[in-house]
Amino acid sequence: MEQHGRSSDRFLRRASALVFLASVALAGCGGGGADAAAGAPAMGEDAGADAAALDAAVASDADAGAIDGVWAVLTAGSRVVELPVVGQSTSVTRTWLRVVAAAGADGVALSGEVCGTDLDTGTTLVQIILPDAFVSALAWAPRVAAFDGATLEVGEVIELRGVALASPGTDALPTTESDPRAVDQDQDGNPGMTLRAKGIVDGEMWVVERDRTSWSVTLAGDRLDGRYTWDAEQNILHADNPLLATPNPSAPDPDASHSYVRGTRVAPSVDCAAILSSRDALFARP
Repeated sequence: MEQHGRSSDRFLRRASALVFLASVALAGCGGGGADAAAGAPAMGEDAGADAAALDAAVASDADAGAIDGVWAVLTAGSRVVELPVVGQSTSVTRTWLRVVAAAGADGVALSGEVCGTDLDTGTTLVQIILPDAFVSALAWAPRVAAFDGATLEVGEVIELRGVALASPGTDALPTTESDPRAVDQDQDGNPGMTLRAKGIVDGEMWVVERDRTSWSVTLAGDRLDGRYTWDAEQNILHADNPLLATPNPSAPDPDASHSYVRGTRVAPSVDCAAILSSRDALFARP
């Protein structure tokens, strides 16, 4: 019995170490496919576009220096998580976007939509499931960027999920489900946004989050490449499994090269489905 008790304790510690997935599931996320699972492509599983398909997708622009147009964009954000027993682990969230850029007197207006997202957690023991209602509730906030003909600078943008704050950048996030600032953004009847965990730890979590992101990318013909800076705060309002109730500490990856933006100009007719089906070719770099 004593040996069995020690084994059970080790299992619980191991399971607890893996719930860090909940703390990074939202960070940098946009949307995905139906009940998208962390660690697997959310949409467009057939990512191997041939050369002809790519040639049809990438737009031809007589003025290669112009920023105006439609862009397929990939953002990748890397975080380092401190786990009990296991130690450090690295998680990468990738989001695919369709972005429309329009230069004006005040800068370049960027509007867009989320095409898909995935989360590479580095483990197959636990998945974080993004329910359909969660994905449908996500949106990409418009940005205004400075552009000097070569470099596009997108200043910090704050995005809230599952919460309404009077001062979005400074107010503390709710910590309890009874806090009136927690908003049922995914309209599933629960405050905040609902995530599901599946694997050696199963359960449901209601979370609120604040993301801070910025870009600094360089235009070269029909390509944009550069730095993606981001951070995220997340509180778990409720978890039906005690092992999911407390996230582990995490921080942006100190290696800035692991977080990046890649953009490829595409024809106006290219939609999210086309971006996802051709994403390996669109975002390949030497």
